[in-house]
Amino acid sequence: MAGVALRRVGSAILTLLVVVIVVFLLQQLVPGDPAVAVAGKDASAELLAQIRHQLGLDQPFFLQLVDYVWHAFTFDLGTSIQDSRPVTEMLAEALPVSLSLAVVAMGFTLVIGVVLGTLAALRPGSWLDRTLVGGSAVALAVPPFVIGLLLQNVFAVKLGWLPVIGYTAFADNPVQWFTGLILPGLTLASLSSAEVARQLRGNLIDTREQDFIRTLRAKGLTWPNVLFKHAFRNAAAPMLTVLGIQLGQVIGGAVIIEQVFGLPGLGQTGVTAILAKDYPVVRGVVLVCAVLVIALNLLVDLINVKLNPRTDLR
Repeated sequence: MAGVALRRVGSAILTLLVVVIVVFLLQQLVPGDPAVAVAGKDASAELLAQIRHQLGLDQPFFLQLVDYVWHAFTFDLGTSIQDSRPVTEMLAEALPVSLSLAVVAMGFTLVIGVVLGTLAALRPGSWLDRTLVGGSAVALAVPPFVIGLLLQNVFAVKLGWLPVIGYTAFADNPVQWFTGLILPGLTLASLSSAEVARQLRGNLIDTREQDFIRTLRAKGLTWPNVLFKHAFRNAAAPMLTVLGIQLGQVIGGAVIIEQVFGLPGLGQTGVTAILAKDYPVVRGVVLVCAVLVIALNLLVDLINVKLNPRTDLR
């Protein structure tokens, strides 16, 4: 177990290094001059040169890359060009919002996906099973922001049951915190729960055809009893992998959903920084999102090893 953990941690660090380098290279392709974004279009050439020197833009490409990687791995994310605030401070304000949204969305994903997938697996080929398969295809085809706008229009605008936009911190009011995240959480969960339900249904139906299940059924156990006592355990490891992938998609999807629901999280912070060419903030947002996704996938892999020691993760 310790050897597997060390290998996976090393792989995660290497993956993060590749992400940091790719972000730097993509940043070089973005049109526009950060110095102009700071000083304005009417700034003098001397002022622009001074700002480029302060930002390290006058250094050779390789030195800029090394400096960027070093600062990224030491969590020295610099200062916002637009707001003149430490990037770490801005991210510390936005991260709890995005994590709250991810937690609520994954909670809905687990409840909806597991319930629907289990019901469909209990009676494969039934109307419920066919409805689930068709509904999952629709949910996977429709962009999440469209679902978000529909939920917003029905439950917030017309019925007035839930807030349209905005965020309340958990420490200020836990009830308002949760109610404000129901609609964006359901929006993100619409895609993830459909995939979880499909995968769980398929895993449970495949497990039903295995020899040990037939033996249990031959002993007189009903399919529901076998399902809840034995089949779920067999399907746990594949489902954890699916959930790890869905966590990454939830974090990525939050970029758009936070804009739709006015949530001041990492997504909104990143979009605002991109429009303002605030590169230190953009780099910080990408780095934090990459760390979250890589760490979550590492955790899922280690749990899989714990559940099934025969899993080969080399």
